[in-house]
Amino acid sequence: MGSLANARQHIYQLILALEEVLSGPPDVRQMEDSPFLNLWAPVRVHSDISLFGQVSGHPSLPERQVITSLILYIDLERRISRTMNRWYRLGEPRDYLREAADAFPNIDMTDAVLNIGNDTVGATVDQLHAAIADFPRSLLADCLLLQQFDLLPWLDRVVKAWPV
Repeated sequence: MGSLANARQHIYQLILALEEVLSGPPDVRQMEDSPFLNLWAPVRVHSDISLFGQVSGHPSLPERQVITSLILYIDLERRISRTMNRWYRLGEPRDYLREAADAFPNIDMTDAVLNIGNDTVGATVDQLHAAIADFPRSLLADCLLLQQFDLLPWLDRVVKAWPV
């Protein structure tokens, strides 16, 4: 019973975050207090895509390397992203695999992955964009699977408005 309630709360939080993304990203002034994520790279945590990087200015974390919560939106030109929990200002991206390939030119890194541990591996920016585009539909499927039918109309509005 508790896990179903937790899943429902998780879905509800995601719907609220998705609606916030649909209402439009914050302007520069609104983003001033958002945490800053530098030297970031997309990573896959189980089946979700998050960002891995050096955070500063986070309201509850000291300056250190972090893996964000699930990423729902990214604008590489404006250098902002929205995760399930908050907006981030983005610094420089970091291509860890390219750095490794440059450092070890005699090793074939064609199929290499960034392994951070705990089922967390690197992802490409294309995979990140694909996951963001598909996320509301996969959340809709989760609602059906968990029989959270009262959330479906709300989520259906998000799915229909979500840019693909």
